[in-house]
Amino acid sequence: MTSVARADFCCLYVVQIARGRIKVGQTVNPEQRLSMHRGIAEAHGCVPGGEWVSPRGGGSTATENDLIAFCNERATARFRWEYFTGVPFLVAVREAVRLCGDREAAALLAQPRAAQALTELAERRKKAGVLLPVLLEAAEEQRRKNPWLGRPGRCTEAQAAEWLGSTEDRVMALIAAGEIGHLPSNGKRRLFLRTADVERVAGRTG
Repeated sequence: MTSVARADFCCLYVVQIARGRIKVGQTVNPEQRLSMHRGIAEAHGCVPGGEWVSPRGGGSTATENDLIAFCNERATARFRWEYFTGVPFLVAVREAVRLCGDREAAALLAQPRAAQALTELAERRKKAGVLLPVLLEAAEEQRRKNPWLGRPGRCTEAQAAEWLGSTEDRVMALIAAGEIGHLPSNGKRRLFLRTADVERVAGRTG
């Protein structure tokens, strides 16, 4: 399986949870997260408004922190970490769009009914990415089985033993039998094993 990074899936989002109050953040599952926020708002008698969701990969800790700082400077009140009062929805979205380079949403901001258009765009993006969190969980499971997945194709005897659920003596026996090979040393004192060979053995014995 190809290595998948969480950052490849993350979306930045802005949701108006009540008149004059917004919530910002990032998530790998925007459909579930925004539905949760809207449900909480409605349970407290609020009427949620517009939504904006970035394309996949638009969310990161850096962009989220920048957006939080932007809103914090303009808010009249702040609740918890990501809830702001006094920051207009479209003002927050405009900054979020700039941070993640969302050209499609930038064009919609110029429209007369921008909030509605952005919400419709968010709905399309949420539906399009509904299976991605499942893929992310599968990728993370692969990393648990192979801690160095996505790293250079080399590993140590100890790592190979961990991967195979065996001992280093067993790994050395596989090396002696030609089942697992070493990478060229390039003049370095330490030899590494070929990850592809270990993966092949793991697939045969797993």
